[in-house]
Amino acid sequence: MAGLAPHVDPEQPLYGLYSGGKLFERSDAMVAKIARFYADEIVALRPDGPYVIGGDCHGGRVALEIARVLVASGQDVEKLCLLEYTHTDLYDFDGQLLLLFGKQSRHMAYRNIGFGGAGWDGLFRRPPVVNWVSGPHGRYFHSYNVNPMMQQLDRFLQDHPQHSGWASGIEPRLVMAIHKVPPLFKAYRTLFKRVEAMHAGKRAKLDRYTGEPMT
Repeated sequence: MAGLAPHVDPEQPLYGLYSGGKLFERSDAMVAKIARFYADEIVALRPDGPYVIGGDCHGGRVALEIARVLVASGQDVEKLCLLEYTHTDLYDFDGQLLLLFGKQSRHMAYRNIGFGGAGWDGLFRRPPVVNWVSGPHGRYFHSYNVNPMMQQLDRFLQDHPQHSGWASGIEPRLVMAIHKVPPLFKAYRTLFKRVEAMHAGKRAKLDRYTGEPMT
């Protein structure tokens, strides 16, 4: 949230929710319990909606479940923004959907929905906006990577999204091609991490449970 907040429009309400991290098991039952708790909290804070829900990795799984709980209770989830998370349950989402995938990420969350293949978006009720973002998995909110990603997010929130997914230009196609060749992808990741280190300097150590900087 510390990396995200400075780049969000001051007029955009922003609430941070903890996905559970390593404190709880990642079972469906636990995710459902966390989602119900947060859905109630969101409605209490802003009863009228509509809502924009987002999440990163496991937080994306929680975000999707929160959205489903809200929709089932008659609330309007206008947009869902997921970073490094996909699931076939997204096919049934009626709102606007943004999917972000890391160029240098070994996570490769896009494989769950067949992104990059022929007709990959045909099962969605509403075709998602898809973009690549720079950085290895878990490092998207660091200073070197966050600004370009937030520009994409801001365009989506302002209803001016720009696709930079698999089929919209040379670079996205090249990134996908690199992902399909393991030795080439490994070299690509290594080069990026070295350039990132040169520009961003020494990375702060974060507490694995809370995400807060360690002194």
